Amino acid sequence: MQFNSDLLLNPADETQAKQAFGGVFFALNDDALKAFFKPHDKRANDAKARSQGWGLSAVVLVTMALIAASAEPLYHGLGEPWLKVIAALSALFGVAGALIGIAGVRYGEKKESWLVERLITERVRQFHFQALIVCAEEIVGAVGNPAAEQRFLSKRAKLVESFVRDLEQHAGAKLTAIVEGRAEHETWLVESPSIPDAFAGAHADDLLRALELLRIRHQLDYANHKLSADHKLFSSKPGRQAAVLSGAALFCMAGLVLLHVLMLFDVLLDAPGAIAPHPHVYVIVIAIIALAIRTIEEGLQPQTEVERYRHYAATLRQLRDRFNAAQGAEKLAVLRDLEVTSYDEMVTFLKSNHEVRFIV
Repeated sequence: MQFNSDLLLNPADETQAKQAFGGVFFALNDDALKAFFKPHDKRANDAKARSQGWGLSAVVLVTMALIAASAEPLYHGLGEPWLKVIAALSALFGVAGALIGIAGVRYGEKKESWLVERLITERVRQFHFQALIVCAEEIVGAVGNPAAEQRFLSKRAKLVESFVRDLEQHAGAKLTAIVEGRAEHETWLVESPSIPDAFAGAHADDLLRALELLRIRHQLDYANHKLSADHKLFSSKPGRQAAVLSGAALFCMAGLVLLHVLMLFDVLLDAPGAIAPHPHVYVIVIAIIALAIRTIEEGLQPQTEVERYRHYAATLRQLRDRFNAAQGAEKLAVLRDLEVTSYDEMVTFLKSNHEVRFIV
């Protein structure tokens, strides 16, 4: 059984969860929290795309300008008006790239917006599942009792209202405190759970199974998805990004080696430029391309992302194994540890991406 969203954002997930988890579905589904989550998730994705677009545009424009200026000996013989056209385009690209770089605060603000929105969405997830863990006994005890179910829903609605209001008002300040290392360790958004002595029964099993699928397995599936390989040239997966950038850098290195071999033949033939005309131009062009690749790599930090997801996935697998080996209330203790892990992962993510200075 697999869900597209841990928060049951689409009707298909809602239907499947209602059928799979029976009486505890009323606690798993929170329409108010989902309504708050969706626009923030969309804004986070849009802000990230715009931020990357600004940064990548600056790299490409400056690279094209430098190559056009450096390669002038190669097209010097074209004559007018091509020389003026190329010179004008080179200057235009250079100015545009420089302006984007100078006004880097623009995509810096987009990055900040992305991180604020991502903080909000991750805290929403954490709040939702923490409430389920903290109120596990109350939820199970309310199954089949409409009045008890309504009391729980009313209680949670008040918690959601307070949580949403605080998060919207202080998300920016919370992000700043986290990235500057001034934040307290604020894992729990609801009252920290006291694990009951016993937690068993059919409805308890339904709730624990739901938490395993929607929290543990969903997080693990996402980490594994980010670590999986695809064959796209422009991929969102850090492993593929690292491979493409590494391959491009290796190609530049191979080009330099080949160029120097051709230059050696020119020397041996005592005919400078016969095989490799204007070698200094090619050296400069390759160096510029290599620098652009390195700049993009510094911005995306794909290898850092790969290591982060590997560590998170390994920790999640350990928690999954502990959860499967545990019984009753012990499973709630494992879920509590998962929330600590989730918070720590969020902090690491926010700090590492905040430190990126060119392309997020």
